[in-house]
Amino acid sequence: MMAIGNREFVTVMRLCGLAQSFEARTGEEALHAFQKAKKGELVVMSAGLLSLASSLQKEYNIVSLPDKLEDFSSLDDLNAIIVSAVGSGFELEED
Repeated sequence: MMAIGNREFVTVMRLCGLAQSFEARTGEEALHAFQKAKKGELVVMSAGLLSLASSLQKEYNIVSLPDKLEDFSSLDDLNAIIVSAVGSGFELEED
């Protein structure tokens, strides 16, 4: 598993224990980081870079996480990320 994103995103991933985290600000930097990934490896990317990697989504298992807090405003956003990663979402039951 590896992560690619802006400086803040990469810092958080490293603090979470993901040593293979690469900072990228441009499409060229993101593509360079992808060269270090193995086919089929899970790659966590900041949403801002996902559009730069759309052609690589067939080769890599890419999960996008919002890189701005305001882009991650509901449980539906979290559920969509989980579905993209594992193929199934969750349902919350209210008490």
